[in-house]
Amino acid sequence: MNPKPATGTGSPPKPLMGRRIAIAGDRRFGDIQLLVEKQGGEAVSRPMMRSAPLDHPQTTEAVLRLCNEGCDWLVLVTGMGTRAMLSVAEALGCKDALLARMRAAKIAARGYKTVKALKELGLKPTVQDDDGTTEGLRRQLEPYDFTGARVAFKLHGERVPELTEWLELRGASVYEIPLYRYLPPSDAEVRSLLNEIFSGELDAVAFTSNTQVRYLFAVAERFAQADALREAFAGPVQAASVGSMTSAALREAGVGGIVEPEHERMGAMIVALAAHLRAH
Repeated sequence: MNPKPATGTGSPPKPLMGRRIAIAGDRRFGDIQLLVEKQGGEAVSRPMMRSAPLDHPQTTEAVLRLCNEGCDWLVLVTGMGTRAMLSVAEALGCKDALLARMRAAKIAARGYKTVKALKELGLKPTVQDDDGTTEGLRRQLEPYDFTGARVAFKLHGERVPELTEWLELRGASVYEIPLYRYLPPSDAEVRSLLNEIFSGELDAVAFTSNTQVRYLFAVAERFAQADALREAFAGPVQAASVGSMTSAALREAGVGGIVEPEHERMGAMIVALAAHLRAH
């Protein structure tokens, strides 16, 4: 799509005037939509992933274990999961015990949303990633001795075997706390987004997690449309990413020229996207 020309002699046109942006995340769409509209554009929800809470005995068992036994290190990788863990503990009647265990443990946190969730609880992580990625968190954990350490790892929808195995190789005993799982989009949802991309109905697609990228390209490969999708992102449709992990997934899928904000924030992503589209 091409932006609408400015008319009249009033204030300058907003940077996203006439632009149509697909948002691939399922959370906080209303907030992102408002940001896009303030910049003069239109945001449409095209979720390429959804989160669903796990109603599983393993979840109850793992949270009760943390409440009753505590841990030496607690690894947290999402703010949503941190809050979900507390909600499960509250339902089990051990929220106060969990908070006490968290205060007593060293906490390793990935991502600003996790740090924000901890701040709401009056907690500060011992270690925080340096770039918003799991690898960045691992780098910051390098100086610590994990020999014999009990590590509770709150999962974020998928296992993170590279970090779990790294901790175990350094002598830690790791138990995982699964709280929710990721659900892929339907084929119809992906086909609809692909049609909009190929028909020129969209100016950009904004991704808020690496899982959305993987799900989109997995289905596009199955439809034999992955190469066409890469070509679209190399041409008329701009790919925007909220942060380094999402950008890495896009590059791995063969997408370049990604708009990524300096700070990993959804608002910053929209501002960066608006600036890029206005300049181009």
